[in-house]
Amino acid sequence: MSKDKIAIVINRFNSDICGGSETHCRLLAEQLSSIYDIDILTTTAIDDSSWTNELSEGIEILENYNIHRFHVNDLRDFSKEANLKKYITSSINNDESDLKFLKAIGPYSEDLINYVRRNWKNYKAVIFYTYYFATFTISSINIPNRIYLPTLHDEDLLQLGYLKKLFSQCKYYIFNSEQEKSLLETKIGKIKQENYVCPSFGMNEPRILKLPSLIGKHEKYIIYAGRICEGKGCDRLLSAFCKFKLKYPKTKLKLVLIGKLDLQLPKSKDIIYLGFVSEEEKLGLIRNAKALVNPSLNESLSIVCLESLLLDTPIVVDCRSSVLLNHVERSGFGKCFKNEDELIQLIQSISEDSLKFDLNNGRNYVLHNYNWNKIVNEIKNLIERMDRENDNNIDYLTDPSNFKQLSKYPFSLQCRTIVFSSDENYVPFFCFAINSLKKLEVFNNLKIFLLSDNISYKTKKQLTQEFNNLEVIECSGILNKYSSRFQLNTLPRSTLSRFLMLDLLKNDKTALYLDCDILIRNDIRDLLNLDISEFYFAACPDSHIQLIRKLRKETTMYFEKELNFKNTRPYFNAGVLLFNLELLRQRYTTSTLLEEATKKKWFWEDQDILNNLSENKVYWLDYKWNFIELGDSILQNLMGSDPIYFEASENPTIVHFAGGLLPTKNQQSSFYAEFWVNARSSLFYERVLTLSNNGNLSVKDNKIIKFDLIRKTFKYYKENGYKKTYRKIISKLKKY
Repeated sequence: MSKDKIAIVINRFNSDICGGSETHCRLLAEQLSSIYDIDILTTTAIDDSSWTNELSEGIEILENYNIHRFHVNDLRDFSKEANLKKYITSSINNDESDLKFLKAIGPYSEDLINYVRRNWKNYKAVIFYTYYFATFTISSINIPNRIYLPTLHDEDLLQLGYLKKLFSQCKYYIFNSEQEKSLLETKIGKIKQENYVCPSFGMNEPRILKLPSLIGKHEKYIIYAGRICEGKGCDRLLSAFCKFKLKYPKTKLKLVLIGKLDLQLPKSKDIIYLGFVSEEEKLGLIRNAKALVNPSLNESLSIVCLESLLLDTPIVVDCRSSVLLNHVERSGFGKCFKNEDELIQLIQSISEDSLKFDLNNGRNYVLHNYNWNKIVNEIKNLIERMDRENDNNIDYLTDPSNFKQLSKYPFSLQCRTIVFSSDENYVPFFCFAINSLKKLEVFNNLKIFLLSDNISYKTKKQLTQEFNNLEVIECSGILNKYSSRFQLNTLPRSTLSRFLMLDLLKNDKTALYLDCDILIRNDIRDLLNLDISEFYFAACPDSHIQLIRKLRKETTMYFEKELNFKNTRPYFNAGVLLFNLELLRQRYTTSTLLEEATKKKWFWEDQDILNNLSENKVYWLDYKWNFIELGDSILQNLMGSDPIYFEASENPTIVHFAGGLLPTKNQQSSFYAEFWVNARSSLFYERVLTLSNNGNLSVKDNKIIKFDLIRKTFKYYKENGYKKTYRKIISKLKKY
């Protein structure tokens, strides 16, 4: 009988990584493998100080589980972490900036994120480890069957507002300790007892171990095991031990350190650094030590302390760590310190063998409270409960109930009219768009109109010769009447030409308007056949703007005050817009729409106006009909966390390179190669290719600005002064 599958997502994972979370993950996976098939999803990184890709991508098949490793996109940026406290108290922090902060911590792997989004349905549950890293904070967004194993610490990062929202959206948890659970409850409120497992770790009876030959048989020593760094309090331990040696120079007690060294050690014959040792050697060293010292303030469990207690070696911990203090108090087999003086005194007591404990107290505490059979059974019950309840707590960009399914019409088309608008600068991109449309079977049955804003006679002639069913309509005369009053933000005024459709296409009841910066990939007959007799428009929600409405306060305020939009009212992108011209003419005219454009500075210009007048009379289409891809990886991943958007991304019908992010500038686009394959056979391909090779393009106020020209102008200014530069610029502008 085949077993159900579960996935465990963790920032790094390999046999030679001995961190607490990684060890916890390995042991938990081994235990759960008796009832589940386990996939560990991780990155190719080993070093968490850089996230350098060191291991091979792909699948490694082991006895108890499979490891899927994914490429890390960015190196770790410690400059942001260094300013964490300043950032938290600043006025600039919001969900968007929080996510960029978390991305900088890393490891950020787009391949891992997309794998989880594409495959979560194949798993009974997806367990996410360690809240501090992007493999948790970004990869887990909107995964319906997620279980968090956060390994929380009371530290500055936990104050990020985004993390509170993330934890609030998750229902099921696995905690290392009651203290960890209580810490999270201070952020999000009470967690129901049936929705979590605590503790999350078990211990087995230890084997009888011999002392390894790494240290003299009769040496008296205390031991620290783990990463040797300031973050774990090792600087304080080393300082206290050195002061102890100065105060009691005759004592023979030594300090043994094992693990990764991330700080400079004092020069002392009594401090012995052994580096990485085998598991058997580690346990042997702990068993024969006088005590194990863990000075860390941030612990959610401390496996090494449990191992020490199980081996009847007392523990010495900082009492400011509530988790470690709890181990000491409940086991009765250790001591805690508040400051350096108390730690020095405890080390002195250990050297004199004056600390007395009841033997087996530590061992009994661990075996009673950290039983693998009990924990595995509780996790199994938690997964089964989650599967039964099927509580899909997903933050959609747009309420799924808004979307309507398109009916299939195999015969005649309801709409045969396609409309574009352009000025001279955007004509090559219009050609790219129409070239992708030309490849469809339906193309020859369409009437295509290009609304022109001062496109040259020569260009118009070339276009009509290339496309037999194209008619170019000059609109500059009408636009000129309003031009001085337009308050355009970023777009050329040619985009306002679509308002003229009401008058120019008097014989058409419907028309499909398309922006020039699109790529049509699949058949569009279902869209052209759509009955929108009761609606002004058929449109897709703007995935980008819907997102930043939630993230940015200034955008939220604009929607509320300027557009008078409630939070629940969706906002469409006008780049792919099916117009019901017949219904719109009953209430609006071209002149009223153009007058509206002059009233104020609309943020998204004519798109805001069309949304404003729609009065909720919109037939909402799936994202695949106007699929927007962004250059900002954080915003793109947040959009991708919406299952409807992500499904559309697998095979969109129309790709919209909104915001000026055409593949001429954005080589990271998922559709980069497809765009250029289509472009090669289009009119004016060479013109755009030349512009693309010479520098990035920015289109504003109908002028193409090459950024390399700006650099040359600045150089000319430095060499020739203001007056000559001014005259040079004026002479150049006269040629446009």
